[in-house]
Amino acid sequence: MIINKLPFARNLFSICLIAIVTGLTVGCGNQDSKSKIDTMATNQTHEALNDRIAHRGIILLKSPFRTSPVVRHRMGVFLDDYEFLREALEVGDITKAGRLAARMNEAVANVPTADLRDKGKRAWLQHANLYNQVLSQMRDASALPQKRSFFAHLSEIVYCTVKSFGLGDQLSYVYFCPMALEGNGAYWLAETEADRNPYFGSDMVGCILKTETLGP
Repeated sequence: MIINKLPFARNLFSICLIAIVTGLTVGCGNQDSKSKIDTMATNQTHEALNDRIAHRGIILLKSPFRTSPVVRHRMGVFLDDYEFLREALEVGDITKAGRLAARMNEAVANVPTADLRDKGKRAWLQHANLYNQVLSQMRDASALPQKRSFFAHLSEIVYCTVKSFGLGDQLSYVYFCPMALEGNGAYWLAETEADRNPYFGSDMVGCILKTETLGP
């Protein structure tokens, strides 16, 4: 059973049909798979991405907060760990995924708050608290499907951090797989163009829809 303990629930944010028909990248292995993915994607609600985040209660700043070089560097460290974690899930390495979840939690704790203020500080403190919850659950999860479910939760928070602090040069793309998490769909972020899927590994590497570009 996949456990969902966080208030913002199962998946990152639903995909919009309009976005699909106006040029999202679809990389599926055959026409049957593509048709199934398109059908499941269009069954998602058409709620805007930012609205979905707001409904989950995660702070998403309207304009990026300028941080000091030290804070930006420390945030970059845990975003690097997120990339490594995604790669571990792509190959189904449950032991490495657990280890990276713990390391990412430590990296979050190492982000200094003294250089943050006002809305930037409020946003980061909330994000850090959510990271602590989901990463602890992900670390302790004993099965790969559970870890992948918590990764979907984690990706919601990462998206808000990247947008709120202007870190799109670190994680530049947002991807969606409508068939992930038993057909509920799930998102993830990546530094480069994706050709693999963290929710299915080698079973369905082509279930990839690029929904947003965050970087330059």
